[in-house]
Amino acid sequence: MQKNLLLILFIVTCSHVFSQQTAVVKKTGKEVLLMEDGTWIYAPEEQGNTSSEIAAIYSKPKDAKYVMESKRINYGIWLNKNKWICSDTEKDQTNPTEFKFRLMGEDAYAMTIAERIEVQIDTLVKIAFQNAVDAAPDVKLIKDEWRKVNGVDLRFLQMEGTISGIRFVYLGYYYSDKNGSLQFLTYTSSNLLARYRSEMESLLNGLVIMDK
Repeated sequence: MQKNLLLILFIVTCSHVFSQQTAVVKKTGKEVLLMEDGTWIYAPEEQGNTSSEIAAIYSKPKDAKYVMESKRINYGIWLNKNKWICSDTEKDQTNPTEFKFRLMGEDAYAMTIAERIEVQIDTLVKIAFQNAVDAAPDVKLIKDEWRKVNGVDLRFLQMEGTISGIRFVYLGYYYSDKNGSLQFLTYTSSNLLARYRSEMESLLNGLVIMDK
């Protein structure tokens, strides 16, 4: 079950972030997305009142003693190696996913998707949401807020949806600067969120952005 869940949920966001492009329809003023098949769809409407104000401040956990440092762009992930198993996909240069994580012996997972292209954060978030909609049409954006994590402002999203009858939930940070763009996502089935949320958020808060 663990392997099947990992595979199904991985499909949601392993798509290349920039497989879609954005434009604005002058007549309506609405933003649209260009899909891979050449068709255009309207970008999802803003849900709730997302504020640019910082909702909360976080720092890496005290038990996070080991860092996985990216070879692509300027970030690292501090983690507790006694809790999280980490692997990288650096040998596959075509795979936008750089690191994959699994909570040891449990059903919680994480991944980083790193690109060297800078993109406006609102656009990055909309594309990530649309990728989720493509895989799970009933996906809902539960929370969208700004957080300060280890001194850096990051966008946080919580999304929930259904794939092949499995209810899933994603918690993730989104970031972009001149060095590139990053999605750092943790995920599990919805019925296990209460059990794993603390560990998932602790891993997320191990994210550091490095000067380059």
